[in-house]
Amino acid sequence: NAKASFPTDRGRKYWSISYALNNISAIFGPDVWPSLPTGAIASRPRPMLGGSARFAVTIPGKVQKVDMLLQHQIR
Repeated sequence: NAKASFPTDRGRKYWSISYALNNISAIFGPDVWPSLPTGAIASRPRPMLGGSARFAVTIPGKVQKVDMLLQHQIR
């Protein structure tokens, strides 16, 4: 279960330590629109689907090899 936390910043420190989310100003997620052909991209000047918001997500778990891999790639 991913747990959103508003407006605390507790989970961010763990992502910052692993360098996974450093220097990122935005994350975009595409929506699927069934009436569009495969590979098509659509847009318009006003909102089309969901809204935008700021939120924090805490993902519990253990990091093993990924943390070491990120350190070698970024540094």
